[in-house]
Amino acid sequence: MVVECIGTGSFPRWSWSRDLITYTDLVDGQYEVFVCHPDGSEAVCLTAGKEALRGCGHRGQSAWHPSGEYIVFTAENAAYPRLGHGASARPGWGRNHDVWVMTEDGSRFWRLTDYPENWAVIEPSFSPDGGKVFWCEEYSMEKYPNGKEGDLLLPGDRPSGPPFGHPGAYHSSLQFTYRVGEEMLCWRMVYADITFGPGGPELSNLRRLEPPEGYTLNEANGFLPGGDGLIGCYSVLSETRGRAVAGELFTCGLDGRLAERLTDTVWLHDEDPCFSPDGSLIAFKETKGIVGHEDEVYLMRADGSGKVRLTHFTEPGYPEYDPVYEMDEVDRYEYRPSGTQVTEICFGPDGRRLVFGRCRPTGSPLESALSLNSYLYILTLPDGYPGGGE
Repeated sequence: MVVECIGTGSFPRWSWSRDLITYTDLVDGQYEVFVCHPDGSEAVCLTAGKEALRGCGHRGQSAWHPSGEYIVFTAENAAYPRLGHGASARPGWGRNHDVWVMTEDGSRFWRLTDYPENWAVIEPSFSPDGGKVFWCEEYSMEKYPNGKEGDLLLPGDRPSGPPFGHPGAYHSSLQFTYRVGEEMLCWRMVYADITFGPGGPELSNLRRLEPPEGYTLNEANGFLPGGDGLIGCYSVLSETRGRAVAGELFTCGLDGRLAERLTDTVWLHDEDPCFSPDGSLIAFKETKGIVGHEDEVYLMRADGSGKVRLTHFTEPGYPEYDPVYEMDEVDRYEYRPSGTQVTEICFGPDGRRLVFGRCRPTGSPLESALSLNSYLYILTLPDGYPGGGE
């Protein structure tokens, strides 16, 4: 197994038709969309300084159309103020973001949604045939403007009275430092048909899918290889004391009904699944209980069997070992939720390489939460590696 850092960035997605990687990185304090070659060379920013995006703040979480001709991404509506320190306004949390599409060279842009203040958008992507577009929308500030009385709190969470939040809103007391009133994790899936004409993309037949009773959707990641279902990360509230602190990977139909449970790791968190080009394998990240805390990359068969670990950032003796884990456990734990998270994974067109982003703490816990100090890595599987183990 070879793991090589190719530069800075987060949320990478690999175009199988163009053999290019799109990702998110900072430019003068603002997140922007980039493309580069698989070795990190010839990086180009597609969104900075564009007149069509003049009313936008952060831009990011981009994904390719299967033709390679378009890129879908999210962009913050700058007309709405950022709450608190603005942590939830960055890509990946997506507060006040909308779904946008641009041409692969960033020459034309189209806004697909117009959300009201305090909603959020993450994880946009296209279906394998390019005929649908997918994203997750978050609406807790509208559904629970003051939280829900009676929601469970984890030990150490504060405050103990209103506002209360909602299931999964609070990962730790650290959130109250920079996200008061910005509770998240009231997500649902959205997808729509999309066509591309002379005037640009048009949406039709939009559908919204609520998570089933007893489950919280942490995030969903798009369509199955055949386009006949979706995959995402759900917390099974009966197994996690009613909290969305650990999620499992599930598939569901296009109607939102859960179909197959792929992981069973209660109190660990499995997220960011991506399929190999032939659809036989899934790469994903596993977290030690709390999102963004000691993430590692894993591989399994598409039915959830044969799970193997691919990276060892947390284990001495491996080339990719990160000395940050020599910090005292208590100090290191304070850097969640973005301290050492893996920021998306994607297979390359050959099925032997994966690109992923990974954060490491910098400065203070607050500083690490506000900015994604993320690096891009290429992981190459050995020749003849069957994937998925036995």
